[in-house]
Amino acid sequence: MDTPTIADKVKFWQEQDRINQVLIPRVIKTHELLVETSKQMDKFTEDIANSESRVTDKLKNEIVRVNENFTSMEEKLNEFEKKLLNQSENCKEENQKTVNTIRIEIESLKKERQLLSEHLNDLAGIKKLESDFKKIKILCMVVSVTAFVVSIVSFIFSLVR
Repeated sequence: MDTPTIADKVKFWQEQDRINQVLIPRVIKTHELLVETSKQMDKFTEDIANSESRVTDKLKNEIVRVNENFTSMEEKLNEFEKKLLNQSENCKEENQKTVNTIRIEIESLKKERQLLSEHLNDLAGIKKLESDFKKIKILCMVVSVTAFVVSIVSFIFSLVR
């Protein structure tokens, strides 16, 4: 086996230094990009959670309001029907029209309550988006690690040459 000369060793270490000067900034930049991406994904996840919370609260409040209106309308209708039974025949027809109008309003409130409940169920889609962002974050980390491994393999191959 031939022992490398000092000139060969110096040349080898100069080449290694040149490779390191090129490789290390790339690895650092990849790391910085990964950290920034991770921070952005955390912010997206937080924004989604906050939005979901606000939407849920608004929908719940709206459902409560609609339910209160619905209950109030039913009570008024029942009172009105009792009064209607006690009134003269001349007023019954007019009062029946009013009762029918109130029934239509109640049906409209029922539909509104149903729509609000459906919107609340749609929030499950927002939760799925949050899950998708977490998957993208993991994918970014995998890509970064892969880039790091490729850089190291490239470095090792350059040493072998």
